[in-house]
Amino acid sequence: MKWFVPGALITIYLAQCAWFIETQSLTYDEPVTIYSGLQGWREGRISRFIDHPTFSRLLTTIPLTAPKWQVEIPPVRTNPSIRLQPDPISMARRARWMNVILGVALGFLLWAAVSYFSSHTAANFVLGLFVLSPSVIAHFSVATNDGATTLALFATAMAVVYWHQAPTWKRTLLVGIAAGFMATSKISVLPQVFLAIGLVLVLQSSDHFVSLRPTQWNWGKALAVGGLSFLVLWSSYFFRFSSFEIFHRSFSLPAGDFLNAINFQRYHNLSGHSSIFWGEVSNHGGWMLYYPTVILLKWPSAVLFLFLTAIVLLLLRRVRLPRHHAIAFAFPVMFFPFALMTRVNIGERLILPIYPFALFLCAIAWEWARSQRKTITIAFLALIPLLAVDVARYAPDYLSYFTPFFVSEQKYMYLSDSNIDWGQGLLALREYEKQNPTEDIHLAYLGSVIPSQYGIRASLMKPNDHPTGTVIVSAAYLSGLTLDDPAAYRWVLHYPIKTVLNHSLFVFTVPAQS
Repeated sequence: MKWFVPGALITIYLAQCAWFIETQSLTYDEPVTIYSGLQGWREGRISRFIDHPTFSRLLTTIPLTAPKWQVEIPPVRTNPSIRLQPDPISMARRARWMNVILGVALGFLLWAAVSYFSSHTAANFVLGLFVLSPSVIAHFSVATNDGATTLALFATAMAVVYWHQAPTWKRTLLVGIAAGFMATSKISVLPQVFLAIGLVLVLQSSDHFVSLRPTQWNWGKALAVGGLSFLVLWSSYFFRFSSFEIFHRSFSLPAGDFLNAINFQRYHNLSGHSSIFWGEVSNHGGWMLYYPTVILLKWPSAVLFLFLTAIVLLLLRRVRLPRHHAIAFAFPVMFFPFALMTRVNIGERLILPIYPFALFLCAIAWEWARSQRKTITIAFLALIPLLAVDVARYAPDYLSYFTPFFVSEQKYMYLSDSNIDWGQGLLALREYEKQNPTEDIHLAYLGSVIPSQYGIRASLMKPNDHPTGTVIVSAAYLSGLTLDDPAAYRWVLHYPIKTVLNHSLFVFTVPAQS
């Protein structure tokens, strides 16, 4: 019976993922992920778009290795310009379900960890929060690397905790595999790979917890974790040697392309990325308050309440943070300051890896509630159906979710990019065209796939075009994202909004006499 509740909850999660997959067109980054993965399987190396490690790209394209699956990306990319064969819908369906598997793995891992360290009731409660979390549903249902990174960071933290309880060689190998998986997921979690190695090196199972004496450190096991994690990383590059340039000299190194990815991300972070924050358009980002604001506006209110409750209880010493929690939370505590300092402010997905740890902390609030009056326990339990109602406001457009306490038709002016509009609205637009076959439609759409691939008949608009008839503009373009002139499409705001498709495409009627 103990598996009935988690099994039912995971089934609800899978149903929501399926709904998302069938109703959302490919996001901006997915075609590149699929293209790179196919190149890796077919050529044994990814020679284009080497800005990220390979794991997600290879995983999501396992069902697409047959020759009929093709992604055509022109040498000089415009927006939109990518074609997919035989069609983007079936390609997305196959690639995305591979990522859903990772979401299920994270759900069960989170449930198992809370069960082990707290109780089954706390684990079921936390899993209920997990399966109703919009960003978890969305980013484990698209073929990108944010879901894999989230799973990898949490799995590595739990592996280190598990190792600390009994630092055997078997558990040491588990840490090495988990850390290697993390290294293959995304460059942003590379510091946490070294954190895992460092913790294995200095942590002690004695009452001293951490030894300051190098002679007492676990040198052999730390080296084993580092060596195994590198082997896992190198395996994702097919054990190839590749060229890496430094100080104007080129070297052939194992997994040299991984070093090239580090270099790319370093330059990317230094130069920044086109971003929107609270009405300000920037070509380089860099707002320290960006991700705290994202948490306030994009995390479900129930989860945020429970998370903050746990923090307050810890600060007031009403509850005590167990030692294993302290070890696990070293990972998000190290991760979040790096996120605050980045100049790449492009969506909640970049801080998604800290979200399972927030849910893990919610178990503390739940256990405290169970020790109080029955009414408090019931009130906490009622947060689950309230969360379901909250999330239903956006379903199945989970990617665009905002807290109900932030009411504005112009959300895109406060947070844009993958927070609300990542090019996922073409299927909703196709349905609109079916229902309005006589309308003359003009489209300005932030996405990489050519709309006609989805059967869209709308004419594409350029910045500062002023057509009449039905004008549909992506939320990202209304905010000014990626545009030379941020106000290029805002002239349509002089006309009433007819409807909003997929919470991301704004529909206006522009009369001919205007």
